[in-house]
Amino acid sequence: MRKAGHYAAAFGFLATGSMISAQGKTIDVDAVRQEFGTYLSQNGNNLEIVRQLFNGFTSSKYFRSIPAVTEHRAIQAQINSVVQQFTPKWTPKGNTKFTPLVIKNRRHKINVPIIPAEVLDSYLFHLYDERLSPDQMPITKYIWEQLLYPQILDDIELRMIFKGKYVENVDPNTPTDPEDGMDGIETILVDQKALGAASKINFTDGTINWDTATPQQILDFFEDFVDDLTPLYRNKKMNIYVSPEVYRKYQRAYKKVWGQNSGQDGDFGTAKIDYSVNTLVALDGMSGSPIVFSTPDQNMVKLRHKNEVPDVINDVQKHDYEVRLYGEFWLGVGFQIAEAVFAYVPDGYDPQAGLRPSNQFSDGTAPDDGIGSGSGAGGL
Repeated sequence: MRKAGHYAAAFGFLATGSMISAQGKTIDVDAVRQEFGTYLSQNGNNLEIVRQLFNGFTSSKYFRSIPAVTEHRAIQAQINSVVQQFTPKWTPKGNTKFTPLVIKNRRHKINVPIIPAEVLDSYLFHLYDERLSPDQMPITKYIWEQLLYPQILDDIELRMIFKGKYVENVDPNTPTDPEDGMDGIETILVDQKALGAASKINFTDGTINWDTATPQQILDFFEDFVDDLTPLYRNKKMNIYVSPEVYRKYQRAYKKVWGQNSGQDGDFGTAKIDYSVNTLVALDGMSGSPIVFSTPDQNMVKLRHKNEVPDVINDVQKHDYEVRLYGEFWLGVGFQIAEAVFAYVPDGYDPQAGLRPSNQFSDGTAPDDGIGSGSGAGGL
């Protein structure tokens, strides 16, 4: 759509190096709305967007993907020994048990207003910096790939799958925070610990203050953690998931106690706990968290909808100078088997306490600070 006002400005900018204001802002809105519809309907783009979204947040590779409608319960069990010495009699041996945890699949939505004329400046400079032409990077693709998609992934990783705590929305006319839409892993662990003996998750009795602990105390904590794993899981290669801050404290503690690699070969000095098969893994979404947990790879799951629908962006509307994007998707996380989870959760920890306001920009300002205008007040 080279004749659209925003592309005329883009080509003029690339040709002259100076900004030419796009004429007819209502035409810009019409053009962007039409282009979004074309972009989303071509070559299965919307289905690809669904897949990108579901697998794109940084911790996604540590979750097993499972289709579900509204909730999921484990369909696998634990079993003890079944082999015995032969006798010509029926002597049954082998018991199964499992404590499946109900994992809720939650429905989320996207309602984002965009004023194309206000996105134009950032779009033009992106073209200039990346040496791309408008033919290679349409403004609609720019809005999705450079603005919307990264923010959705940040919301999922940093606010939902670990810190989230589901809160029923009593006013459908009021927007909610991302973390209110689902229970995250940290919230699940906090709630399970509050059950006391009724929970089948294995909570360690050890305690530690990450801010005041000495390097030796930090190393001792993780050695005790792997030593306390039940025999069934002690020799399984399981990750120990921590926040980036705790991961860094462990690395520094190891170096201070033992020196660089302590003169040893092999795993010493790495993120693998010495004389164990367990490795520390830092998760972005656990930032600021004191929690430590471990579970087999297949036990931590993320739920998608049974079908890859509805599309993430399923409607684009024009309202005066705005383009309004409407979308929705399903997402839930949790553990399948309680007995296969091992965790340290300090008393009184609130996963949501450290979250910044959801309307705050990355530079710390908010729309009502008086900085910026227009679409910045409603979304982008």
